[in-house]
Amino acid sequence: MISGEKHQKALIALHKILVTLRWLVGQGDKEKEYLYKLLDWTEYLPLLIADPEDKTERFHQALRDLAENFPECKRALAVFEED
Repeated sequence: MISGEKHQKALIALHKILVTLRWLVGQGDKEKEYLYKLLDWTEYLPLLIADPEDKTERFHQALRDLAENFPECKRALAVFEED
């Protein structure tokens, strides 16, 4: 579970990551391994959203890690951190 107003932002962040993934595939200039790793990191996020326990901070950390390793996803982190 993602608490309070962060729940909607978590869904938007996830959407932004998926849109970025689609764009990267369409560009065709990233290695298959890079896309595989990005998708591997991304598949964990819905589990945090769906967990019955509060995983807001873990989700936030996962986005920070993802943005650090995949700069194309920094916008997803920014959306989640917006007030």
